[in-house]
Amino acid sequence: MNYITFKLIILVTQMNNSKNSIRIKVKYIYEVLTFLWQKSHLLVIFMVIESFLIAVTPFPTLMLTKYTIDMISQEYIFQDYIKIVSILLIISFVISLLKGLFNQLISRVKVYEITSNLANDFFIKSMYVQYSLLNDNEFQEEREYAKSFIQGGCNRLIWNINNLISLILTMIFSIYFLISVDILCVILLLGMVFFQNRLQKKQFDVNRKIYRNMVENDRKYSYYNDAFCNNNLFGDFWIFNIKKIVSLKINKYLLSKHDLTNKQNKNNIKYSLRNNFINFIFMFLIYSIIFFSIIYNNKEIGYFVVAINIINLLKSSLLKISTTLNSFNDDIIYMKSFLNYMNTKKLLECEENDKNSQKTIIIDNIEFKNVSFKYPNTDVYILKNINIKINNNQKIGIIGLNGSGKTTFLKLLIGFYDVTSGEILINNINIKDYDKRTIWASMSGIFQDYKLFFFKIYENITSLKEQKDNDLFLNSIKEADLSSLLLKLPNKENTYIGKIYDKNGVELSGGESQKISFARSLYKKNASVLIFDEPTSALDPISEFNLYKKYCECCNEKITFFVSHRLSVCNICDTILYFKDGEIVGCGPHQKLLNENIDYKEMYELQRESYCREKK
Repeated sequence: MNYITFKLIILVTQMNNSKNSIRIKVKYIYEVLTFLWQKSHLLVIFMVIESFLIAVTPFPTLMLTKYTIDMISQEYIFQDYIKIVSILLIISFVISLLKGLFNQLISRVKVYEITSNLANDFFIKSMYVQYSLLNDNEFQEEREYAKSFIQGGCNRLIWNINNLISLILTMIFSIYFLISVDILCVILLLGMVFFQNRLQKKQFDVNRKIYRNMVENDRKYSYYNDAFCNNNLFGDFWIFNIKKIVSLKINKYLLSKHDLTNKQNKNNIKYSLRNNFINFIFMFLIYSIIFFSIIYNNKEIGYFVVAINIINLLKSSLLKISTTLNSFNDDIIYMKSFLNYMNTKKLLECEENDKNSQKTIIIDNIEFKNVSFKYPNTDVYILKNINIKINNNQKIGIIGLNGSGKTTFLKLLIGFYDVTSGEILINNINIKDYDKRTIWASMSGIFQDYKLFFFKIYENITSLKEQKDNDLFLNSIKEADLSSLLLKLPNKENTYIGKIYDKNGVELSGGESQKISFARSLYKKNASVLIFDEPTSALDPISEFNLYKKYCECCNEKITFFVSHRLSVCNICDTILYFKDGEIVGCGPHQKLLNENIDYKEMYELQRESYCREKK
């Protein structure tokens, strides 16, 4: 007994270095089970039952093997043997039946239910993320991890924990049996798995470094490979003779990948040989101990066969436990990112009452008072000391070069960002005192990065409203000059955009897409503020001016913003806000700015000359 105790002490001492790692992984398992228990008590109960059934599955077969060998080698009564075999077969059949039943309950019912609910929670939560966070790299990375969790990580985590429970139970049952043979076998087997696990960890560490280099290499290779297959680059390849250079680059990365693969293979062979040597030494000792123990205790041959099989079962379980625990790391990162993402406090406060109908207000005036703004985690101010008051029925042109702060000005007005200093007043009330949904319900327009969905045309215009206001719909497509387009389509407004949902869907030009977006902005009849942020970027100057006139005709009695770096919009606006380097350097009617602002006049003259040339 003292010798056995001494061996155990040595083994525990050797494992002290990995104690913290084991503690962390045990903590991980607890966190996962807690997470799953909160989502579904039944899932955890079903998992434990199925894991128990998986763990006991091999034992009836092993006992059947033992009794068969014993009957052949000894004088067993055949009738007794048949009874034992029948009982073992029935037990095995019932276990298999129950295992299949619980597997279906877990996979088809509970796992699907949980992953679907998590995905739904994730996408609903994502709709209320503050706009400012969308430019935060850390938040974006966490959201990608959270998305990976619901797109497969959660499913993988559930099955890993289910597999782990069954392996642990198999290990316990196997150790219980082997202790009755000789506890030294268990100690040697644990020692073997410990050393093999250490080797496996070293192998993984080396392979991980190689893999990182492979990923970087593959990323570059994919870029050049995709470039070769890109029809849009065909002309550049031949005219500028890029083809040969790209081909050389691809060959370079292929050779690099070949070298990295050989390096990985050599590493795997090296550790495989070491692993096999350890396995040979320990298994030789274990088999010898079992053999002499059974001979010394006068056990049956069948008992020896069962012991050998259980030794292999225990070894396999221990190695799989180690591998499963190692694979937990990424899944746990995904799970924690998902929980952090779902629990983040930087979400819109209105989400809890989302089922309430959205309230609109009539916005009569908007005022920016000493407003300055810089993006989170930066020191550069995008807007500086903006002061402007806008009243009902005004048409405001926001003009400036790219990067002058035009779009940021609107994002503050919409409430996507909070001001760094100063305040924005709507109807003389600070914008922060409004429910953001109220602000959004009271605004409409076309944004610079607008998107159309691959749904039906009428669904895009009505914003997927369940009940369509037919008169309002017809008026919107008429004002947006879409009637002629719809007449050409076989399914009229029921035609799908794109071919994802319907092979007969229509591919729209940039101008046609903007007209549909314009119709969508008009369909929202309760909006008292209209925002057109670069709405005519896909149009020629003449079509641009005509469409601006159409906008004005539809925007009476509303505050309307026209944002552009092109000055054709100036003649239809009451007031021009000329932005430069984040400041309003000119404010007033078009003619006044021409007379008083040199930069504005110069930019206007240059663009007018360009328009005149295009018209000719």
